Amino acid sequence: FFKQKTAYEIVDCDWSSDVCSSDLAATPCCQRTVYVQTFGPEQRDKVQGWRQPWRALGATVPAVEDVMATARSQNRPPPRPTARTTVRYKDAADLACAVALEQTASVLAGAGSGSTPTWGYEPLPASLRPRDGVLEVWVAPLAAPANAPASTPAPR
Repeated sequence: FFKQKTAYEIVDCDWSSDVCSSDLAATPCCQRTVYVQTFGPEQRDKVQGWRQPWRALGATVPAVEDVMATARSQNRPPPRPTARTTVRYKDAADLACAVALEQTASVLAGAGSGSTPTWGYEPLPASLRPRDGVLEVWVAPLAAPANAPASTPAPR
């Protein structure tokens, strides 16, 4: 008897040797860590639904962070919200993963995989000393403030 692996069982990376299993060699987010930041608890349910499908792309997706709550708990000013959901990445390989993340989220939202991109993409500033394979998804608030900075559209 042969048991078929589920998509989530296939996502099995050997992080100690920094090599993904052969089942993931062609996935766009293999060996990538995707941090998701929201600007309030209202988005948590929607964003939580992205985590498992993104793991099926080969990504490690830690718990979602509410950056407003984090700022309050650390007595820091809150970060400026983005006008639209924005993925910050280090290099071209990360950008390919970022595009796959948006496509997956679009399908989950019922928009289809061929829908027009609505997310922004921008490189992580060098001043933050970005690490290889780390992406940040900043989910725009439900009502983004008029003074929120715009981000760069994805190169297609």
